[in-house]
Amino acid sequence: MVALGAALVVGLALVGLLAFAATPSSALFGTARTPSLSRTASDVAADLNTLYNRVTWIAIVIFVLVQGAILYAALGFRRKSEDDPEPVQTHGNNTLEVIWTVIPSLIVLGLAFLSYREMRAEYVTEVPDDLVITATGYRWYWAFDYADKTLGAPSAPLTLTTATELVIPVNRPVKVLIDSQDVIHSFWVPQLAGKRDAVPGARDGGYGMNSVWFEADTPGRYEGQCAELCGTWHSGMRFSVVALPEAEYAAWARAMAVVPKAPTDAASPEFAGFTTAKAVCGACHMLDLVGPGGGVVTETLQAGGSQTRGPNLTRVASRSHFAGGMFETTDANLHSWLADPQALKPGTLMSVNLPDPKAAADVIAFLKSLAIDAAVLAPVRAAGPQIVPNDLDGLGEIGGGAADEHGGDGAHEDEAEGEHDARAPRDDTHLASTLERTR
Repeated sequence: MVALGAALVVGLALVGLLAFAATPSSALFGTARTPSLSRTASDVAADLNTLYNRVTWIAIVIFVLVQGAILYAALGFRRKSEDDPEPVQTHGNNTLEVIWTVIPSLIVLGLAFLSYREMRAEYVTEVPDDLVITATGYRWYWAFDYADKTLGAPSAPLTLTTATELVIPVNRPVKVLIDSQDVIHSFWVPQLAGKRDAVPGARDGGYGMNSVWFEADTPGRYEGQCAELCGTWHSGMRFSVVALPEAEYAAWARAMAVVPKAPTDAASPEFAGFTTAKAVCGACHMLDLVGPGGGVVTETLQAGGSQTRGPNLTRVASRSHFAGGMFETTDANLHSWLADPQALKPGTLMSVNLPDPKAAADVIAFLKSLAIDAAVLAPVRAAGPQIVPNDLDGLGEIGGGAADEHGGDGAHEDEAEGEHDARAPRDDTHLASTLERTR
């Protein structure tokens, strides 16, 4: 009875630990802003969560039974004194051997059946291709290329390119093709689908790109992460999936697909920023604009190779975050990033900096002039919390200083970032060293 009671206590403690880990505010999950894996927003994620729960409960039952048997044998048959005789020695028990062979085999077969059934549902091949998004992993960010036949046509789908922020319609299947241009990455949005590796390499004659599909059933912002250790800033390779009602998504997609015009006023800050961007950013970034002749789309900036390609900058001011989802897109943060990206994200492949505040301000003005209409962008910005990695919480302290230095709205930035920091943990050693280097 003592042994069984001890096993029950251990089992209840394990159940309590698992319940604690599943809560959104659990320390085991990072911060109070990290969503619970049980808050699924698609059928695929819900089925995965159900499978996880079933396997967990089976494991708990096995754990309690095995630990109970161990405690029963250890406590019930222990040697109580020096006078206790040695127990009768026996060898082999066919009944027990059959039991402890058959029962584990049945358990393994049952788990295999449950897993196989879920895999069949997740790895379906007949997913509609009305909306296909190619997610390409780079060190360290995700690029997204859209092909939407619903908003275009089967032979000429609406196309657009963005990064870090993946906007999708609610209640419409989305097929994501997953690729990599450098090392192995892993595409994972826990509340929408399971993990899928992004494997680099030629496709002709070999394996095709991995893919995943999901259909968001609830509007909101769902955080994604590279789930493969891909280098120094693996933890800083985040992205968001924003699910919107169809009409709001359509407005966003159509606005994003329109190629903006290049600035023509030579006396404007936007033109000066455009000139600086061509000279400084052109080695690695792409920028799609309509040329002075009108109607001609030109790739103003040329990519410097797959290993050094940075995100497409055309609509960067329309994204909630930049630098792999690590920083909110504010003037202050952009100033800090342009001044010294290596100080904020050591190891980033962006080695060019703009320490001149005037040049940086012109580039930011140029990029902001390419943003889509604020009214169209509003639903994306309003979709849930803006989540950044724990090791960069407190960036507002950098951003606030940069805003004051460059003449921005320092009070507004400080207020907004202060509100952000109030929700963030204060045990950030990386941030402390970053602040020390950038002061």
